[in-house]
Amino acid sequence: MKIKKSLKNSIISRIKSNAGSVFVFTALLLTLLTTIGVVSVTKGSGRSILEDNYYRSKAAFYVAESGWAEGAMWIGNLTFPPTFNSDGNNTVKKYEETFPIVPSDYLSNINQEKKSSEIESIRYGYKIQYLNNKVAPGSGSNYRRFFYKISSHAEKNQKIDVKISKIFKSGY
Repeated sequence: MKIKKSLKNSIISRIKSNAGSVFVFTALLLTLLTTIGVVSVTKGSGRSILEDNYYRSKAAFYVAESGWAEGAMWIGNLTFPPTFNSDGNNTVKKYEETFPIVPSDYLSNINQEKKSSEIESIRYGYKIQYLNNKVAPGSGSNYRRFFYKISSHAEKNQKIDVKISKIFKSGY
């Protein structure tokens, strides 16, 4: 019996002497788990911001693309060559700061939830500049090919420049 009692006392005294180290170990473990939790939440919200920037940039690109297409359509609907402003840049048309109406097929790759909120807030514009004109071979002497540059932009980070041409009858 004495052996059992001394063994019992020995175990109890060891537990009592390690009580402080168990508390320190538990506090360190709790601090580590808290740090891991905070870091994972921070990384998650950072990923969300990156995702929002990605979708906004992608939407701005498609809006800029629709801007030059709108300018090309404007040129395509003309019967006579347009006159240009006397601004020194041969500007034919300038269209700025409008809220776009973008066909849904332009944005088919963009998250459905982002479409309506992102597109309503993206401003865009385009400028059409006259470059030059040349005789249009095979079209007769009264026809000339007019060349234009369309610069389209959306937000501040998306810009697209396109050169187009159209044949007009001239000299009548």
